[in-house]
Amino acid sequence: MPEDLKVTVQDDLDDSNDDSDLDTDFETGIFVNTSIPVFLVGFNFGSREAAQLVALATGSNLFWVQCKPGIGGNRTFYRNYWSGESSTYSANVRCEDFCSSTPLTCIPAPTFCWFVLKYLGEVVVRGNLAFERFIFGSSFDNQPAHELNPLFGCTIKNSYIDKFNRVLGLGPSGISLASQLDSSEFSYCIGNLSDPFDKKNMLIIGRKSGGVENSTPLIIREFHYYVNFEGINFRGRILGTDKKDLSMDNFKSGGGAIIDSGSSLSFLQDIAYEKVEQAIVD
Repeated sequence: MPEDLKVTVQDDLDDSNDDSDLDTDFETGIFVNTSIPVFLVGFNFGSREAAQLVALATGSNLFWVQCKPGIGGNRTFYRNYWSGESSTYSANVRCEDFCSSTPLTCIPAPTFCWFVLKYLGEVVVRGNLAFERFIFGSSFDNQPAHELNPLFGCTIKNSYIDKFNRVLGLGPSGISLASQLDSSEFSYCIGNLSDPFDKKNMLIIGRKSGGVENSTPLIIREFHYYVNFEGINFRGRILGTDKKDLSMDNFKSGGGAIIDSGSSLSFLQDIAYEKVEQAIVD
């Protein structure tokens, strides 16, 4: 990734009295809502600081936002953003600087770098790469305000629902928000799925002091985070699946499991699904 893509975070937090979090770029709250099947992160966007909510997605490698105002005025949970009205918006991006070793298909143009991004389920996102002013914290969750100017995808039309204004991609490629920051590390915590204002619902960019009691290694393959999938426990009974079929050793045939915070569903490869289906029938 080009060095000039690295983002410097500007904030008004005085951490001189707290040495434990010196490696943390910033923290911001995660919002949960029973009517929206994803975790949400809020920020203000552009020179007019339009309030936005986007889906937190470890399965996506691009931070992208709808740039053209939707029909019918502002949405319930966010404000319309129009790049043409923002003095801090810049589409001066060369495809060759950012599109290699990413899941994007890029199309150079005289004044833009157009991109196409495909998700599982045939969702296709189109737009241009650009830079814009983002402010995390502050009015959203009473956290100190943090301003940055990252590369993002400015989209015009896609099939996502209108309750949030698209996706905060934290995947492992060099263009995701986590990779653009100096730390290249992040974590997220969910304290209460039923409480949208639980202070433990938090996205942490950078290294946070303190460890966790239980962990499992993440394996990075083809722009996704995977874990080894070793077996299925159904009602206290281990189903008769072959560990070799489920593990990352069988990656080309569907082994391993993608960790995607942007999906509310769990999917199984056929051999595992058939075992679960049979266990339910029995």
